[in-house]
Amino acid sequence: MKFNYQKKYLPIFLLFVFIWFSNSSGGISLGGTSGLVTIPTATVLRDRQVTIGIGVVNKNSAYLERGKCDNFPFYIVIGYLPRLEFSAVINFILGRTSYDGTDTYKDGVVSLQYLLLNEKKILPALSVGVRDIYSFILLNTSYVVMSKTIIQRPTSIFRLHLGYGSDIIDRHIGVPKHDRKHPVGHTIVGVFGGLDIQWFNILVCMLEYDTEKINIGLRVKLNPYFNIDIDFLNMEELSGSMNLSFRL
Repeated sequence: MKFNYQKKYLPIFLLFVFIWFSNSSGGISLGGTSGLVTIPTATVLRDRQVTIGIGVVNKNSAYLERGKCDNFPFYIVIGYLPRLEFSAVINFILGRTSYDGTDTYKDGVVSLQYLLLNEKKILPALSVGVRDIYSFILLNTSYVVMSKTIIQRPTSIFRLHLGYGSDIIDRHIGVPKHDRKHPVGHTIVGVFGGLDIQWFNILVCMLEYDTEKINIGLRVKLNPYFNIDIDFLNMEELSGSMNLSFRL
């Protein structure tokens, strides 16, 4: 009887422990780094914080096979040391023949971001980063971005973000020699920026310009560790993601 009692309540106890050590993520973009809808912000995950999630990018704004197939990014983002963020993403493209013979193409993306300066009373937070730095590099950008809290009240926070992305990396890294002749793909090249307004640590409204188009999004924090994003790329193309955040 005692064993059955413990067995019944063990899952509840484990769930409580998991929630206790979990932490809400500042928000992960569809690009798989801390950010708004698609652009990065100067925020990075704290040391030993992990966020895992999956999203869908409307085919009309898809990273790969644009206009043909929706993209489904699956990501894991890790805060390492006080200021470094590591991200690994696999983009799934259903309906396109893959190199492994399946009808789902898969492309890996590795990204890094480093927080140079924490936000001060007058100065903004400042980060540098690079997306898609290894292998075939289809979605590469090297960027600097700053974020500043403009208004902070007990019930709301208003922040601005501004950055610049570069296509300075112009060759494939870690691929066979015969693949290096293909042009390097780039995203977010030029000036980008956005803003977000948060209410009661539950709801975040986002507006951004990603160097190509204007995107809007709504981030809902259902509890301290689970987020859902509902996004409209180019103001009309329904996309979104959901993620889980916890500490190691």
